[in-house]
Amino acid sequence: MAYQEIFSKKLNTMSNSTHYVEWTDDKIEKYWDVYQTHPALFRTLIFLPSTNKNALLDNVVNESCRLVPGGSKILDVGFGNGYVIKKMALLLYDCFGIDISERNVNLTLQEVAKNKELRNTNIKLRVGNISQLSSIFGNDMFDLIIATEVLEHLRDETLHKGLLEMAAVLRKGGYLFVTTPYNEVLRRSFVLCPDCHAVFHSVGHLQTFDEKRMSNMLKVHNFAVVKCTPDHHHSIVARVLRAIRSKLIRNMAEVPIAYTQNLYTIAQKI
Repeated sequence: MAYQEIFSKKLNTMSNSTHYVEWTDDKIEKYWDVYQTHPALFRTLIFLPSTNKNALLDNVVNESCRLVPGGSKILDVGFGNGYVIKKMALLLYDCFGIDISERNVNLTLQEVAKNKELRNTNIKLRVGNISQLSSIFGNDMFDLIIATEVLEHLRDETLHKGLLEMAAVLRKGGYLFVTTPYNEVLRRSFVLCPDCHAVFHSVGHLQTFDEKRMSNMLKVHNFAVVKCTPDHHHSIVARVLRAIRSKLIRNMAEVPIAYTQNLYTIAQKI
């Protein structure tokens, strides 16, 4: 079911001005230009509290190193602030990245230029979206494609096109490494803009995935699934959140812990 249909009955009983956000590439670009460059919002999104660490993405880096050797060509689709691509570059991988946000690209390039270690690495970044991969990079280019927390933001037609494009630019036998939220109930994160009465997922998710859907989808797009399973990462986050709750809100023990378990998927191009 499309996310716009989830609350259709409720919207019919609300103000005529209440509506769902109709996501476009332009809106997504503007959204992430603001979200990922606002320190408070962005740190809340990806980092463990009071650290510069991201357990999910560190796991992606470690697993990627086991999949392909140093010197391999990798593409990070929707690289955000470049957390993964910078770490992989320091491990001597030939790193390419694409992101819909021009601001993300420019800020990451500026950081690379200011960092002595990163300046000596091979990082190439482009502005673009997942539907443009073959036109930007050419076919059969990469040994590994990484897409962390990207597919859940795509409309149905863009998701299909994006998978075709990733298969096109990946070499035969190359790997696709995808992470998404696992079995997310989208409506639990819907919010309402008090100014325009637009209803949308708080971080722009449009898709939800479990093992069956992800595996079937990749098989249709010329991939053999190597791994598709929820990861232990969520337990790390849960422990951190429990510690914070214990320390800061001792009198609110009944408040539930909210976190999203992630689905880790590795597939190989046939």
